[in-house]
Amino acid sequence: MNDCWRAMADVEQRLQLAPTSEAPLMTTGQMVALVDGLSQGTLNERQRELVHTLRSGLLTLGERLQEAEM
Repeated sequence: MNDCWRAMADVEQRLQLAPTSEAPLMTTGQMVALVDGLSQGTLNERQRELVHTLRSGLLTLGERLQEAEM
């Protein structure tokens, strides 16, 4: 699971995303769509692994959030 957090932090740093109180919250689906957009470019093996790890982590998070809401 640490790989997932590391991957998300890496993407946030590259996109220069800084959480603020003014930033609107994104749904899991929106975040997955952003990650899917990253995979559309030319990626090396490490980058593909990073995108896969990030996507998998987001999907797992979304499933757990849905379970918690029930």
